[in-house]
Amino acid sequence: MAAYLSVFVAPCILLPPEIPGMEATDLAQRQNGWLLTVSLTGIGLAILAFSSRYYKGAGLILILLPDLIGAPESEIPDFNHAGPDAVIMLTDLWPQNRLLMSQIY
Repeated sequence: MAAYLSVFVAPCILLPPEIPGMEATDLAQRQNGWLLTVSLTGIGLAILAFSSRYYKGAGLILILLPDLIGAPESEIPDFNHAGPDAVIMLTDLWPQNRLLMSQIY
């Protein structure tokens, strides 16, 4: 259960989904954010499960830290698609995606 929370749930909360064909940010930044989230969440869950009562607050802080740092995100849409009609449709969808993500997070 802890592995599921660390590897799947926590990164899904931090890194919002992208519209297909969209390059949100640099891939290395997104991978670093994912790795930071997985490792800090795993360490935080281990502290909550196996440490004494005095360190449980540190475990909660480690779990929340990636959300406080935030995920890298792009301010402008960058679509790489061969069809100009697809680029226009994706550009029109991009503000809707940002609005939806701001309401969720």
